[in-house]
Amino acid sequence: MCWLQKDEKDSVADSVRGDVVQSLLPLVDNFELARTQVKAETESEQKINNSYQNLYKQMVDIMRGLGIEAVPTIGSLFDPELHEAIMREPNDDLPDGSVVQEFRKGFRLGNKLLRPAMVKVCDTLPSRLSLV
Repeated sequence: MCWLQKDEKDSVADSVRGDVVQSLLPLVDNFELARTQVKAETESEQKINNSYQNLYKQMVDIMRGLGIEAVPTIGSLFDPELHEAIMREPNDDLPDGSVVQEFRKGFRLGNKLLRPAMVKVCDTLPSRLSLV
């Protein structure tokens, strides 16, 4: 009976942890966006940018400590359980279904998906018919 109660407590704790992290994901998105968009030109702008990046790194470290992992994207094969394809890109050089770009990070807690990653997927062009 005690074992069942411990499992139930662990399950509730994981559920609460997942809910809290899901509520923070828009903040993660904004840090990601700022990281790619901000072009610090002066020394003071660079200091501010570094401060924001340090805050972001701390948040990522805390999420890792809670068992939160980013969903693998670029270079992996599309998995409808982990990815949400929002674009396809014709490409003969990569295997069909390869993820070629990430638009938004996805996250999971253990085996539970918190949010799928938004991605662009490779679409292998059909080979041209040759006339004989």
